[in-house]
Formats: sequence, C-alpha cells, structure tokens
Amino acid sequence: VYRGMKENALRGAYQARPPLGYKVVEHGKPPVIVPEEAKIVRTIFEKYTNEGLSFFDIARYLNSLGLKTSHGKPFERRSVEYIIQNPSYCGMIRWNRTENSTNRIKDKDEWIVTEGQQPAIISKELFESAQKRFKATYKPVGKRPSSTYKHWLSGLLKCPDCGRTLTSTTMKRVNGEKYSYFSCYGYSKGKCKKPNGISSLVLEKEVLASIKEVLDTKDIVYELREYQPTEQFDERKAITEQLESLTGKEERIKASYREGIDTLEEYKANKAIIQKERESLEQQLKELKKAAHKSDQDPADAMLQKVRSVYDILISNNYTYVQKNEALKQIIDKIIYDRKNDSLKIYFFLYR
Repeated sequence: VYRGMKENALRGAYQARPPLGYKVVEHGKPPVIVPEEAKIVRTIFEKYTNEGLSFFDIARYLNSLGLKTSHGKPFERRSVEYIIQNPSYCGMIRWNRTENSTNRIKDKDEWIVTEGQQPAIISKELFESAQKRFKATYKPVGKRPSSTYKHWLSGLLKCPDCGRTLTSTTMKRVNGEKYSYFSCYGYSKGKCKKPNGISSLVLEKEVLASIKEVLDTKDIVYELREYQPTEQFDERKAITEQLESLTGKEERIKASYREGIDTLEEYKANKAIIQKERESLEQQLKELKKAAHKSDQDPADAMLQKVRSVYDILISNNYTYVQKNEALKQIIDKIIYDRKNDSLKIYFFLYR
C-alpha cells in the first residue's frame, strides 16, 4: 500500500482530502479549484507576503468578514500558517510529511514534493516569497516562539559593518530593572570584526525622538514600493452581503415570535444580538470607505499619517512588544546605529 501511494505521489496524484480552495468532483481525478475559496487563499498569501501581516492578524481579518476554513470553522493562527506552508497552492504535491498515528512532522528528506496534477491557485514566485519570509521569522520548537519578542525593536536593527541583525539579550540594572542589550549576531559568530552594540535604554529614546522629529518637521525620506495584489475579496461587497443577510434573520425571529415559538424576552434578546452585529459590520464598512479615501491622497501625506499612527502605538502602554514590533515593520525596513560615528539611520518605506 505504501509503495503504491509513493508511486502515485511521484506521479503528482493527490491522495488526501484537498485543502481550502479545492474540491474533488470525480474520484480518481485531480481536485478542481473552488473560486470563492481560492480568493481566500490568494488574500492570505498577499497579506502575509506583501502587506507583512502576521498569522494572527490575517486570521482576525478573515474572521471579521465571516469567512470559514475548509472544515467550516473560524480561522486560527495555525490554520493560516498551514496554508502558507502548503505547496499544493502553487501546483505542487507534498506527501509523507507527517506520521498518521502521531501527526509528527517527519524529516524533510522523507517528504515527497513534486509537480502535481491539480491547477495552481497562486504563482510559484508568490509561494516562494512567502516561504522566504516564513524562514526568516520562524523559530523552531524549543526556542522563543515567533509570537514573542524580547523588545519592540527586535529584528529591525542592523549592523553598520556587516549588515547582520543585532540580537537582544535581557540584562538587569543594579536596581533590578530589566532592559535589552543589542549586539551584532555576526560578531558573536566571528563573522564580523566590529562589536557593534547598544543598550535599549539609549536606543529607545533615540528612535522615538527621531520619529517625533519626522512628525514635527514633516521632513521624511522613504522608499515607495510597488504593491501589486492578485485577485482578492471585494471587502465592501462581502460586508454588504452580510448586512443584507441580517435583514432575513430579523424577519425569521419576528416570525418565530408571532407564531409563539419564541417568547417576548427571547425575541428581544435575539434582536439585540442582530443589532450588535449590524453595528459592527456598519463600522467596518465605514472604515473601509475611509481607507479608500485615504488611498487617493498624496503619498507623502499617507506616509506621515502611517508614521503618526505607529508613533502613537509606540508611546502607549496599551500595546505589547509584539504589537509595537508589528506596527514598526509596516513602515520601517531597517534601523542602523553606528556607534563609531554616533549616528542613527531609519529606513522608512510605503507601499504604493
């Protein structure tokens, strides 16, 4: 049986339940694309690769539109992560990745990855771009989880000599207060000649001051990057359809009350739930219209607005290190502190 399945895999035949975006129409034939589900898949890859959203943020975004997984459940961080790593979406076949009994992921040399017979939903280029980001941010089991950071500047600081990332180490002051010390990863491995490093106690103030100066002077230099998304959801249409469906729900609960199925209290409770859902959807629609209006504005104004939004997050105590770090990565490519010349350079970017 195993040998037969292996031969089928090598021929590119699909031998498992197809993932979100596909369905089996005829037994023994390759799965076909489900258009509406394929849009979800494309949106996930675009938001992860081009917009830099985290798995958690993508899941929250999809759930806000009322979308479901192939099992009819709300999206979770792990379901988005699974989709991002699944080569089926670019027309490939991946077989023998896990053990059936324990679901343990096997060594990669045991996997079979080959060209599949099913049509691709995304390009191989988009899939590879997603894998590149995943490999750069993924932390294996046993190490620090990818969703936690020692500092909100983690991953952004680069060595002025070798270009490698400055990694953080938690330190303690005499009074027991904790802080981070950033040092060149390359130097610790003998690959960089200069021991470039700086304390977060100094760096935090300088970064915040630099961003504040940009906002005060409105003088900012940034890279304008091209953003060319593939087919995605018409978010307004999706939300409008949900609003229309609420009207049908209201009629049904009225009918249940008139026919004596529900009591007056039950009717009022159900009506309140629907009203709350309606208000939430209307607010989402309002924000989308506002965002569409902003997209027509001058890029420099849009850049400054994004910087202002991120700055407000950084100086607030209501956000975690993770949230602050994710916010910074929406506008900053890298930060270089040159201890020798006592200079700090922040490289901003904005998607067109």
